[in-house]
Amino acid sequence: MEKSYMPNKGLIKFKEWQKKADEDFQSGHILIEHEGAPANIAFLAQQGAEKYLKGFLVFHDKDFEKTHHLDELIAECKKIDSSFKDFIDEAAILNDYYIEARYPVDIKEDISLEEAREALEKALAIRDFVLSKIK
Repeated sequence: MEKSYMPNKGLIKFKEWQKKADEDFQSGHILIEHEGAPANIAFLAQQGAEKYLKGFLVFHDKDFEKTHHLDELIAECKKIDSSFKDFIDEAAILNDYYIEARYPVDIKEDISLEEAREALEKALAIRDFVLSKIK
């Protein structure tokens, strides 16, 4: 009797998070190409990184608290793979863009297009790292 291939449930869940994260990154790239609102680009970068970290956790069948704080998600990922410690600084920078980029009362200063590009680069580094860990 031939065995049928049954995909890993964690991989299926990861792919769902990955799809949504990649939509955020795609939108961020489009905004950069058109010199769109830097705050929106930075927010999308934070969201994409958040979804990749959550995807990593669901891939490993780990529950997590409802949070948007990347430092908390990095801490949970470090419990699975200590090398996530290398992204603590990126997480801290991207964290600022979750609230600050969304509401005028929380903006300390305008986010430049260059800062938005850097945010997207940091988020993509997290994405690439997570993808290297999904096997």
